[in-house]
Amino acid sequence: MVSVLLSARPWDWQAALPCLGGGLALGWLWAAGWKRRARAAREDRDRLEEALPLAVVRANAQGRIRSWNPAAEELFGYASKEMLGSTLSLLAGGGDDALQAGRRQAREQGRWSGELALVRRDGERVDCQALLLCQRAGGGLILEELALFSDVTRLRRSEAARVRLEDELRQSQKMETVGQLAGGLAHDFNNLLTSILGYARILGHSFEPDSEEGRDLAELEDAGRRAADLTRRLLSFSRQCPTRVAPVELVELVHGTLPLLRPSLGAAVHLEVEEEVAAAWVLADRTELEQVIVNLVLNARDAMPEGGRLTVLVGESRGEGGDSVRLAVRDEGMGMTSETLQRIFDPFFTTKAAGKGTGLGLCTVEAIIERYGGSIEVASELGRGTTFDILLPRVEPRLEEARQEGEWIAPVGAATVLVAEDEPLVSRMICYGLREAGYAVLEARTAAEARQLFETHAGSVALLVTDVIMPGEGGVELAASLRERDPALGVLYISGYHEDAVLPHGVPIDDAAFLEKPFTATQLQAAIASLLADRAGSQAALPRA
Repeated sequence: MVSVLLSARPWDWQAALPCLGGGLALGWLWAAGWKRRARAAREDRDRLEEALPLAVVRANAQGRIRSWNPAAEELFGYASKEMLGSTLSLLAGGGDDALQAGRRQAREQGRWSGELALVRRDGERVDCQALLLCQRAGGGLILEELALFSDVTRLRRSEAARVRLEDELRQSQKMETVGQLAGGLAHDFNNLLTSILGYARILGHSFEPDSEEGRDLAELEDAGRRAADLTRRLLSFSRQCPTRVAPVELVELVHGTLPLLRPSLGAAVHLEVEEEVAAAWVLADRTELEQVIVNLVLNARDAMPEGGRLTVLVGESRGEGGDSVRLAVRDEGMGMTSETLQRIFDPFFTTKAAGKGTGLGLCTVEAIIERYGGSIEVASELGRGTTFDILLPRVEPRLEEARQEGEWIAPVGAATVLVAEDEPLVSRMICYGLREAGYAVLEARTAAEARQLFETHAGSVALLVTDVIMPGEGGVELAASLRERDPALGVLYISGYHEDAVLPHGVPIDDAAFLEKPFTATQLQAAIASLLADRAGSQAALPRA
């Protein structure tokens, strides 16, 4: 067609007209087809972007948004009509340095990828993996900016939680090592305290209670008891004592726990205890309630960096569901916002600086309280402090009639007691106290010596008092072998460790007894008298020939 047009004479326009008309028609048809194909491509692209789970945002050369897909609406909370004509800076929440730096690199190099911390419409932060692209024409003119965002917030939070859990695991392993060390030290310490308490009680009978010597010995015994209580609490905090649910008197528990915390509070914190009742009994594990008090008190301390009044209250609350015991911890600290209050019991949530808190303390407190059928509420106001209010079901404890510490318990008949204890101080104290009470005593330092004495005095030994852990053969094995010879032999296990920590599963403890060191002479005599009374009753019930 072009050759025909070029060869046509200027005056021969009639010959050229048909060729010109055909060319225009073909050009129009080609252009129309190109537009249809371009429109179809754009429609395919739009359908693809609408279906993509990625947020896809398109902007013109000036950075004004002209395309905002449904995934972007869901991710950022803005509707498409709100964002058209806006800029991506709206997503940076005022801190758009990283976003602008990425856009500049994309304009210069054609693309940029990395992570961006952006902000949703509701103000919540969202972590995004971003890809920014810049399309240019042949002459270098910018045609369009394209941004793709993928939400990695949960992934990052999971990663952060994993790191925190790893830190917790390392800390737990350290605490386990410390706990094992504390358990070993406590065993030796309890042996010493058993001797101190025992000899103090024995010497006390040589003086009048109102004499100067009697008062001095009473002070010594009281100091030994407080040292024993401190050891038990340290073992509780280091998880050396297993969970045991029993009636717990909360007033006494608070007064026993707070002295351990006073050195950690600092001089600027004034600690007060308010008692609305003389006694308040709940059914729980003592160690876990101590953990609750420790967590709440230390949190209150952290909320008062400049100091202030910290109050622990114990009282009662009456309601339709029955009577409850109330435990409240109040501080005069910084207080919390309503947003923080809503998340205060969430796992891993903490307002403390990195490395200062795990976010598990209050979550653990809530779990403990709910496990015992209680509830916990918190009230706080910025600048006016915080109050944690706990309610636990009140119980009536089944308390056995307590003996006076000064009362000697009469022996059950002329009984012979075999004592197997490798620690000389403890062994001498036990044997001396039992002889003073009227028992015949055989003393052994090892299981082999105990077995030999048992054979020598065959038929006369009524009771075995044995340490569970001794060099060589332990007390459990010794008791089992002696009971093969005399099934009615009474057994009292003693140890500086907790019962569940040293007696293996399956040891028949129902017809034996366990006494944890340190113990007083009165406690020892009571346990022995009870075992011998049971033995006497069993023998009386046997049929006579």
